[in-house]
Amino acid sequence: MDKIDVSSISQPSDLFGKEILPECTFESEYGKLKFNAVVVPDFSKNKMELELLTKYFDDIKAFMKESDLLKKSEIIEPIFGFVPHVTLGMVTFSLDLTKSSWFINILRTSIRFRLFENGKQLKCNICSYFGYEASPKFHSLMSWNEVPVAQPLACSTGIYIQSLGKALNPNARGRILDPELVNSILKDKRFPSNNYLSWALHGASSDKSLLSFVEKYEIENLLCE
Repeated sequence: MDKIDVSSISQPSDLFGKEILPECTFESEYGKLKFNAVVVPDFSKNKMELELLTKYFDDIKAFMKESDLLKKSEIIEPIFGFVPHVTLGMVTFSLDLTKSSWFINILRTSIRFRLFENGKQLKCNICSYFGYEASPKFHSLMSWNEVPVAQPLACSTGIYIQSLGKALNPNARGRILDPELVNSILKDKRFPSNNYLSWALHGASSDKSLLSFVEKYEIENLLCE
């Protein structure tokens, strides 16, 4: 991944509308997976969000200058979204600033998806982003064979990822929704050796019975740790 020129960025407002994570495409025997670019929103109309962006300004610039995706992840992971806290008496509350929180979450999630695809960070708990309760914004981060990833394909893909995680680690926590899928992965030794997210999308898109099941029951939570 190429470095992004930040020479023209001297203050937080210079980030507005900037492409902080470029578009990326993976083509494999499974199909074509494209990740959309992530752009910094305009936070100028909210003073608190702008102050928080200023707090993380140097981290974001360092993120943009870094070319290694794994190192990018290490820079952005500690930032838990632009969500400040206020204390009233002895109780601390989290202020939900949706726009800024979503920006960091979308950025972090897109990196996790890319790292999972290229095998540099095989954390199968990313399946939790694919359930029906997950915002469509997560699914809109990518397209599969030129078609945006939407439900029920997204949830079916999450079940494939969850099953892969359980097959790789039988002690993984989480209720497995399709034990037969886990068994078939183990029996047929269908472990992918590359393009792991593409593998899951390919399997899910051709699994008509699973797609029908997911569409009928709208599985909300997918967990695998």
